[in-house]
Parts: sequence; structure tokens; C-alpha cells
Amino acid sequence: MMRRSLPSKLQVLRAREGLTLSDAAEKLGIHRVTLAQIERGLRQPMMPTLAKIAEGYGVPVEDLLDDAPLPGGEPPTLTRAQFTNHYVDVTEEEVNVANQLLEAYAIARSTGEQQKFLKPPSVDIAQVHQLIEYAMAHNLFTPEQMALLADGLHVQTRKAPA
Repeated sequence: MMRRSLPSKLQVLRAREGLTLSDAAEKLGIHRVTLAQIERGLRQPMMPTLAKIAEGYGVPVEDLLDDAPLPGGEPPTLTRAQFTNHYVDVTEEEVNVANQLLEAYAIARSTGEQQKFLKPPSVDIAQVHQLIEYAMAHNLFTPEQMALLADGLHVQTRKAPA
């Protein structure tokens, strides 16, 4: 089972509170660039910074440090080998984008809010959606993962209120 990393946990916590990066940084008492780097996995926080983050989000430091799964289930991940075993030709980049999209679905399910997703220009997003549909149709996901995907997809694709 894939475990939730500190950057992903922080993104989920911020999304649950509906905070922008700047708002979160101000609430936590740390610099916006520092928070952005931690959320992207480019920087490991020192203990005082981690304590500020935990206090600001109202969670124990241990919850940020342990590798507990995301509440409600972890996002499924796909590998290129899964597709090649089915004689489907995919690039590693397409699989990586599919996994990023699956992660967005999981976060959307967890937070109840749509997630922004920026695809690389070199990837055909329609092809990526077809890969995910293929994986669903050919039982590459467990029933629990399918339920998580369905819930996340519903949140991610709902229409914004007018």
C-alpha cells in the first residue's frame, strides 16, 4: 500500500481548510516559499517549523511524521508493466500523469473539493483518461480503490455552483 508523504499530507490539510498557500503560511507562521517547498517535497522542515505546522493545523507532530495512509484510503497507482502485461503501449510519462490524476481524485474525495491539475503539454490527457478507464475495466484496481476513484471522480468533475 502506498503511504502518504509529508508533502501530500500538508496539501490535504491545507485543502481541507480551504486555504491558499499564502493564507496557510500566514496561519502557520512560516514563510510562503518555505511552505511551498515543503509541500512540493523540495525541502524537509526542521522540528520548530514542523511544530508550527502541526499546531497551526491542529494535528500532532507524530501524525505528520508517521506514514499513515490518507483517511478514506490511498490513491491507487498504476505502473507501465501493468499495461504492457495487457499488451497496451504506454509511455512512462503517461503513467506518471495518470498517477497524478489518481492522486488528485483521492485528495478530492478526502477534502470534498476539486483539485487543480496541470498536465504536461507533451501528454494527451484524453489518452491518460483512456488508460484509467482501461485499468478500471480490466480490474487493475481493487474494489476499494474503485470506490475511492468513483467518489473522487464525482467530486473532481462536478459542476461549480453558478
